[in-house]
Amino acid sequence: MFRNYNSVSLLATGVSNACLARLGDAGFEAIRLTPCYTLYIYGQLRTFRCADIQEDTGMACEVDEVFFADCAARSFFDQVANKWSVMILTLLTEKPTRFNEIKRRLEGITHKALTQALRRLERNGLIARKVLATSPVAVEYSITELGRTLQVPFGAVYAWSIDHLHEIELAQEAYDQHAPRGQ
Repeated sequence: MFRNYNSVSLLATGVSNACLARLGDAGFEAIRLTPCYTLYIYGQLRTFRCADIQEDTGMACEVDEVFFADCAARSFFDQVANKWSVMILTLLTEKPTRFNEIKRRLEGITHKALTQALRRLERNGLIARKVLATSPVAVEYSITELGRTLQVPFGAVYAWSIDHLHEIELAQEAYDQHAPRGQ
């Protein structure tokens, strides 16, 4: 859940007065003008600068906005854009699926890795978890409408990888032949 706050109120509650004094007037003004967002990640409240920080503060920036360590989009990519998440979402586009079926279809995934990936996807609203009233109790996962919006970009990446697989393999072979040993 995102919440937009004035940066000053976040600083006033989360940073000591001594630290604020060291910022100086220019630094404090830049922070005051920068919209901040908070996001709960694994039970911790994290604060993120908005991607348009250059425009908000009028300050020159040597780092591309997308690569800020505290960028909310970067946090999302860390949580969702990994091989297991992409494969799980692809499987769930076909039909709602139980945990053990997902595990069987994803060769090489561990129970722990699957559990963690499913929790991240559910937390980000990309899949839904439904407990089935069976004996023993079973859990079924399905893709949400928000998750379906990722089908087109993920499909494009998959198609690109298939279209360029031969070129990728050639590049890997060339690299492996010329790469220093031991690295």
